[in-house]
Amino acid sequence: MQLIKLLSLFAILFSLCANAQQVRKKKKKLLSSKANGVVTLEVFNEKGKLVDKGAGFFVSPQGSFLVSRHVYEKFHNNRNTYQLKVTDRSGRAIPNIAYGKCGQKNKFDLCLLKAKGYKVSAFFPEARLPRYRVSKDFQFAELRKVFAIGHCGSNYRLIQSRAKFYKKSSYLNKIVYKLNAQDRGTIKDKDLIIMMDSHCPGDSGGPIFTNDGKFVGVLQEYMSDQDGQGKFFIGLAVTEISDFLTSGAQWKNISSKSIIRGTARRKTASRRSGRVLEY
Repeated sequence: MQLIKLLSLFAILFSLCANAQQVRKKKKKLLSSKANGVVTLEVFNEKGKLVDKGAGFFVSPQGSFLVSRHVYEKFHNNRNTYQLKVTDRSGRAIPNIAYGKCGQKNKFDLCLLKAKGYKVSAFFPEARLPRYRVSKDFQFAELRKVFAIGHCGSNYRLIQSRAKFYKKSSYLNKIVYKLNAQDRGTIKDKDLIIMMDSHCPGDSGGPIFTNDGKFVGVLQEYMSDQDGQGKFFIGLAVTEISDFLTSGAQWKNISSKSIIRGTARRKTASRRSGRVLEY
């Protein structure tokens, strides 16, 4: 009898290990396939110091890609002295970049750029969240699982999390806007995705998608509530992004002198601390 119990326990442990290995392989495959559509965005000051870093991702086979405004504008506002580096999954810097447009300051935290003469191997097509049944003020629906790709601490990490979709919930927006009013205010009265697992500096601008690769949002903010207890890991839902992608952009080439070439990695930027954190 004791031997049977031991064999049963061994079988259970073996099954758990096999399942865990399958999960790791699936995540690795998912990261490998989707990461080809993601880029790294880095901004350097006149002394060559890295001042900010984020992610971006292609939204068309023509080379258009989205990035977070709060990362890109550090270069845009100082483009006579600062330099920009955009690197693909292989570590290759993209040398020719055009600026299309940015969302209105403090209202829409995205910019649209284009990699010129670059062959896009993967991109995230426009999509819309399913039409969930909503109820009362919260107006949310549980998502089974979402994934995201960012650059927190390292390049191209896969974030896995359960998440909720909030459709312009006055409850949530009152909390986050009050804390964010003096910063960017870019999430007030917007459709948001709240992830249960953390993302952090370097992930900003990374795509959020489902396990079948459907694009559902962009990583945006990390916040705590008034007491510093509750955590909000916030993404902007694709329902807020669609119009931005389809409206016209005025393409202007970024000076080649402002673009860093090569494959060398630079040290991680320091981050500011506080209740509302950019990343």
